[in-house]
Amino acid sequence: MTATTVSRTGILTEAKPKVGGGVLNAVAWTHTVATTSSDENDDAVAMGYLPAGVTLIGFSYYSADLDSATGLVAKVTVGSTDVKTGITIGQATALSTHSLTQFMSIVPYTTTAETLVTVTFTTAATTPVAGNITLVPFYIGN
Repeated sequence: MTATTVSRTGILTEAKPKVGGGVLNAVAWTHTVATTSSDENDDAVAMGYLPAGVTLIGFSYYSADLDSATGLVAKVTVGSTDVKTGITIGQATALSTHSLTQFMSIVPYTTTAETLVTVTFTTAATTPVAGNITLVPFYIGN
């Protein structure tokens, strides 16, 4: 099988978030992951676009149990830069210790144009289970 990339519903038609200069902004993107979207290494979900001229400082990531075993590993990519790797939220044993309120800091990333944010499953689920993932990027308008 071949890795696939799917887009979150509404990604191209949704209203773009307004950005205030020097103000912390956030938007929640949720996507329902089918079992066929996490069963191959490098399956990916295009989650949304960050506006031009903002600095991403981190995000919250929540995943339902997408793997009833412990194989699933994800990363978050902004444009072509991996900003967070080795995310194991979504494995069967991870849910008891992680939640949407967990903030994952990153090396700040500044956009110069509208930039796609993608979640990629770098290690496929051992036993895929359908469920939702939610990514909430936190960024500051410049």
